[in-house]
Formats: sequence, C-alpha cells, structure tokens
Amino acid sequence: MIGYFPSLYQDELLYSWFARYHEHTGNISPKRTLKDLFNSTRIVAVLDIPSNLNMVYGSLRHFNIPEVESLIKEHTLFKYYTFFQSNEKREKVFNYMKYGGKPGSSHLLLGINTSLINGWKYIRYCPICSMEDIMKYGEPYWRVTHQLPKSFYCIKHHQLLIDSKIEVRNKHRHQYLPANLNVDINQKIKNPYSTNTNQHLKVISLESNKLIELDSLDSALNMQEVYKYLLQINGYANYFGKINQEKLAEQFVRFYGDELLELLNLTVDKENPSCWLKAITRKHRKSFHPIQHILLLNFFEVSVEELKDIVGKKYNPFGEAPYYCLNPAADHYQERIIKQIIITNCTDTRNPVGTFKCTCGFIYSRRGPDLAIEDQFKIGRIKDFGFTWFQKLNRLINLEGKTYKEAAKELHCDIATVIKYAKQKLSDEVDDISINIKASITDLKEKEWIELINAHPTLTITSIRKLNPALYSWHYRNNKGFLDNNKPKSKTKLIINNRVNWDKRDEETLNQVIEVLEVLYRKEKPVFVNKNSVRKYIYNPSFIEKHLEKLPKTKEYLINNIETREGFQVRRLYWSCKKLHENGEVIKEWKVRRMAGFKKTMNNKIEMIIENVEMWGRLL
Repeated sequence: MIGYFPSLYQDELLYSWFARYHEHTGNISPKRTLKDLFNSTRIVAVLDIPSNLNMVYGSLRHFNIPEVESLIKEHTLFKYYTFFQSNEKREKVFNYMKYGGKPGSSHLLLGINTSLINGWKYIRYCPICSMEDIMKYGEPYWRVTHQLPKSFYCIKHHQLLIDSKIEVRNKHRHQYLPANLNVDINQKIKNPYSTNTNQHLKVISLESNKLIELDSLDSALNMQEVYKYLLQINGYANYFGKINQEKLAEQFVRFYGDELLELLNLTVDKENPSCWLKAITRKHRKSFHPIQHILLLNFFEVSVEELKDIVGKKYNPFGEAPYYCLNPAADHYQERIIKQIIITNCTDTRNPVGTFKCTCGFIYSRRGPDLAIEDQFKIGRIKDFGFTWFQKLNRLINLEGKTYKEAAKELHCDIATVIKYAKQKLSDEVDDISINIKASITDLKEKEWIELINAHPTLTITSIRKLNPALYSWHYRNNKGFLDNNKPKSKTKLIINNRVNWDKRDEETLNQVIEVLEVLYRKEKPVFVNKNSVRKYIYNPSFIEKHLEKLPKTKEYLINNIETREGFQVRRLYWSCKKLHENGEVIKEWKVRRMAGFKKTMNNKIEMIIENVEMWGRLL
C-alpha cells in the first residue's frame, strides 16, 4: 500500500499530480511509479486523456481523494473534447478512461488523431501562474487550462502561454515529468501577432476554458441543426436550408483574417468541396474539433454558454403563430387568429414568401423575413379577398348606399378595386338563389344519368356516353366525382391461352439473358445491371416485363445475377479508384466521388466506404 501521496491542486492535470508523486518519493525508475499507481509497468504517461483511472483510484482511495468521475471531469481534458459529442460517445470515452481498453481508443473515437487541429508539441505554462504557485505551494504544477489546443492565453493573467522544455509526446513514454525545474518564471515572450489576431486568440482561449467549466449539454444537442438555424437567421441560408457557401466563406475569412486561420491550420478554400467550413455546415459525417465549433459559433456572435438557449430552435422568418388577419372587413381585423402559414421561395430574390390564409377567406402574402414588428402588419399581395370582404362590399354599396370612394376608404383598398368587384359580385340573395338552382339542376342531371345506366345494364361507359353525349359532358365538367363513382360495372373475360410453349420460351430467354449479363458486366465503365437494363437488350422484352412468372429458370438466374443499387455503387467506387490509380492520380475522396458521379449524399454504408477510399489506393 502506498504510504504517501501529495494533495491534488485546483485545475491540476492528473499527469502533473502523478509527476509530483514521482519526484517527492524519489523513485529512481519511472516504472516503479507506474507499478504503484496502476499495478502495471506498461501504462503510457498520457497528458490529455489518460486511462485506467479506476485502478489509480483503488490504489489511492485511502487518502480520501476525489471520486473517479471528479478526477476525469476536473483534472483531464475529457470535458473539453466531449462537450460537442453525443451522450453515447461521451459515455464510451468516459468508460475507456475509467476502465482502460485498447491503447489510443479515446483519441481515435474523438477524432483527435485525424483532426486538422494539431495539439501542442510541448507542455505549456503561464510564468505568472507558476510564480504564484511557488509562493503558495512551494512548487509549480501543470494546469489543465494551459494545455487546451490552440488556447494561446492564460485567461487569469491575460498573458501568452509559454512552451516548457517537456515534449507532450517525449521519448520517455512511461515517465511523468514535473513542472519543477522545467519552467522559467522569468522568461519573457514577444507577442508576434496583429491586434485583430490577438483579440480573436483571447476570445478562443476564453471560450475553450468554458468547455471545461460548463456541464455538457444533453443528447438533444444537434450541432448540424444549430448551425442551420444560425445560418438562416444571419442570412447565409434560405428557409429550406440551402447555404450560400461562397458568401459564408468570404465573410468568415474577412472576420478572422488569414493570419489567424493559418495559425490554427484552418484556412478556408471556397473552391475545395471538402473544405472544413463547408463540411461543418452540412451533414456531420465525422467529428469536428472543439476549436472548429468555437470559431463558427463566435463568427455568429454566440458564446458556448449561450448554446443551450439555441438548441431546438427552428427558423421562422415570419415569427411564431398565430399570425395577424389583415382583412379590414372582418370583426377580428389585426388580431392573431391565423394558425398556419405556407412558406415558399421568391424566384427573384430567393427570400422566403409567406402566405397567410384566414378562416374568413382572406388570403394574403408578403416577402420576408420580418425584421421589425411593423412588418407583421404589411401585405405584399392579396390573393383572395374572401367571402367576408365581398359580403361587406355588397352591404356597403347595395344596402348602405355608400359611394365607391367611401367603400374603398372603409375597406382600406384602392377605389378601382371596389369598382371592379362591385360590378362582378351579385347580392347575397341572388347568390343564394343561384346556389339553390344549381343544386336542383345537379339532382336532375344525376337522376337522369342513373336511369340511363339502369336502362342499359350490358353497355359499357363508352356506349352509354354515345347515347347522351351532352349529359355525359355536363357531368364531366361540373360533377366529375359523381361520374367516377357511377359507372357501369366492367365485365372481365377469362382468356386462356394454351398456344405458347412456355418451357421452350423459358430456355430461349434464359440463353439471351446469360449473354446480355456477360456483356453488361464486361463494359469498361460500369452500368447498373438490373432487370430493366437486361430487358433492353433481349429479343422480346415483354417476356421479362409481363411474363417473368412463367419463366422460372430465367427468373431464378436474374435474381441471382443482377445487382442491387448499393452493390452497383460499390462496384462503381472500385472502378473509380482503379481508374485514378491507372492514371497516376492520388486517390482522394472528392476525386472518387466526382468520377463515380455521386453528386449527393449516399447512404451510411456507401459514405463509410467513400471516407476510406484512400486506403483502397494502397491496396491497388
């Protein structure tokens, strides 16, 4: 049992804690320290995401140290790397760190090894923090917040962090190296960056620190939907989610500047279809580094701590329902009564157009988005005045004796509109009479049609139509639903054809199919080999199209030898890789996708294959 262990300082890395134990006890061999902590000498001294911490807790719990969960969340980079991840992935990484597993599993799962963002080469420190530690504790230590990738500043003292003498991935893989004797509290560093870059670096450092201070959001966090909403409200995407990538790239580079983006290794190439900025705003098919999320959120002026208020929000360019009815003839004029809205895109400006339909029959539209409260009371175009408006127009003109000008003023419209519709619309009484007359005529016409069908039960619809074409035409124009539901019952005839020798036909068709399949599969550029493509090349395609059930041998051979859509896509991927290899080109994802003709996102299985096509190049 270990008889001594130092106290754990605030914001101290577990790596630093273990290193101080090694120094305090005077262990000559690093493996002696590993044996004390992990009961194993094969453990690698990992700075950011260590593992097998449950073993360490078992060795040290008699010192009343924090629980394993606290050690992981407060003294490693776990919260930093998993803040934007799903609960499922967060739990997997936590279990790797607690119980151990395959070496490097956590880094691989989080995408750290393949990220565009490189970690620091050396362990970093703040000279002022180190000096304060020496004065308070008698020794300096490695802090968690100083090791965050691309975090250039100590947020406590607003000073640039400095590289120590210790490499993060040093050749002594099993040794924990302490801060004591490896930091220089008197070292000064000249700030080489521009004012704009420094301002952004300070914000990035501040936001990075928040990732380890805040609790992770729940599984409802969908960063793709968050970015869609932010792009829409900031004018970079339309209501349907189509992104103006060129505008986004230009504004993003202008906001941060080339110096900062090059410093972070996150330059933006708007011509590159695989540019990280395009990838992060589209469907997330891989993990993104926290720095990439911080940059994009900060571009939209959203802090990490404000993210919880955005999750789940949907872009609505016309605000939330209910909407105002703008029918001046209605009793509910300028009241929120319209519950639904239809949104389309303006063909000229690509801005959203909202169409509002009220129960009073009034339908209007306007181009959005609404930028002020006053916009909610604007009408771009009236699509239908509705029955309430026409009733009031009729009452004003015919019953109250208003002039056209007075009616126009009360209905909030142009006098020409009043004149136009006043002449077209009949009075309410005339409308009621017209409706009753039309109903009576319909009843007579329907009765006449039924009697015609019953009088000729053996005739088809075509023959009955010839008996009274005027009646048929009237129903077709005015009462088509009735006509469709009241037709003579069709007479089906059972036709038995024993003239075809289907066994012989099956053999002949099978031979043709075998030859066609060989030709299709030998084509230099792959084609989709399915039933339809085979049918195009045989002598009588109707055999496959209509009579395949009577050709059992042909059917069985087709089922076993044609390919699925997914199988064809895999074959086309392999052909694309082989073609690029033969042409001496480097096999890249975007090249393979273009040559294979995949212009849109494929299913998950195909996308996984596409993402690993570079490995195919090493196998060809």
